[in-house]
Amino acid sequence: MKCKLHNFASKLKKSWLGASFGLLLAATPNFSWAYVECTLAPTQIYVDDSVLWINFNNGGAGVAPLSDPAMKYYYASALTAFAAGKSLAVRYPDGTPCTAFNVQMIGLWIK
Repeated sequence: MKCKLHNFASKLKKSWLGASFGLLLAATPNFSWAYVECTLAPTQIYVDDSVLWINFNNGGAGVAPLSDPAMKYYYASALTAFAAGKSLAVRYPDGTPCTAFNVQMIGLWIK
């Protein structure tokens, strides 16, 4: 009897430990998703052979290297917002102030 009870308790401990570890992983924040989102209006747009540069009404500027797969979408969105007089929602890496200058954007869309 003691052997069967010991076996059951051992299995219960292992499953409880596994469930606790899984819950801990699920509850831990994923810092790669952290970002700052700013609502800004584009005032100037510049593109050369290596970078897209967007100046904003707050004095800051966002950049995207031409090697960034999203660069052409950033460019199209910025041109559309500029022509329509709309603002953009700009995402920067976490901890970046909205007035930052020459910081790589990680997301952009028209508001």
